[in-house]
Amino acid sequence: MREKIVISLFVSTVVFAGLVGVQLALGQTAATAAVSGVVSDASGAVVPGAKIVLLDKATGLARSQETSSTGQYIFANVLPGSDMITVTMERFVQAEVQLSVEIAKSYNINVTLKVGSTTDAVEVTASAGAELQTLDATVGNVVQGEEMVRLELIRSIHKQR
Repeated sequence: MREKIVISLFVSTVVFAGLVGVQLALGQTAATAAVSGVVSDASGAVVPGAKIVLLDKATGLARSQETSSTGQYIFANVLPGSDMITVTMERFVQAEVQLSVEIAKSYNINVTLKVGSTTDAVEVTASAGAELQTLDATVGNVVQGEEMVRLELIRSIHKQR
């Protein structure tokens, strides 16, 4: 009888922890980034209703939306990698922005559209370097394979002490 109670409590605890873990995982964004910005014209006026497409070049996955009445857009949960933002609107030149997305960062990509034909295109490159992260307090970095080996070596040296 006592074993059944212990097993029942154990199973209940595991199920509860699993449900809490699922909730935490749904809110987890440390492995993704956010891309947002405002679309405006050459005079500085916002452009509502512009079509924004975020293309993940590695997977070919395209996400799209229209700018809000204040010209704003936001893409959450963007996977790290090479992306391209395309902005189109009638009577404006199409704008393309190349972006290298890193984990746990927020990118503010404001786009200025020029009046012209939609068959014309302007390409801009945005890069992540040693920029000041002003959108949130999250700190993150990409660690390459060689660095991982070094970190493991340092960790094993400290364990021996």
